[in-house]
Amino acid sequence: MDDQHVQAYYDLTPMLRAIVDKAFESLQTRYSPAVAEHVIAQAVARAYNEGRHTAISELMTTDDAALQLGKSRRMVQLRSQQHEIGWEIGRDRLYRPEDVDQLRAIFATDGRRSPKPVED
Repeated sequence: MDDQHVQAYYDLTPMLRAIVDKAFESLQTRYSPAVAEHVIAQAVARAYNEGRHTAISELMTTDDAALQLGKSRRMVQLRSQQHEIGWEIGRDRLYRPEDVDQLRAIFATDGRRSPKPVED
């Protein structure tokens, strides 16, 4: 996670806490504190699990990324290692959609290096 994502996470945390607190106060006016706490805990757990499932289902292997990029598995491995993209898991790497986008940008600039100046 880059610095901008980390900062956004920390900015979001108090907002989510405020939403949970407000929901708890609202539920507490109609239900016991124990019921309100249980309902909110279940809702937060469900949201976490659904988000986790979505995040996991979006992960791609090196073969998936190579197919999506139209590149060989080896080229994807090389660029991933050079630019520290993806997560190394055993003998493979896993990629998020944004990792594949980053690799796509890297491959787009491959071969676009400026020519060496001609010496007289």
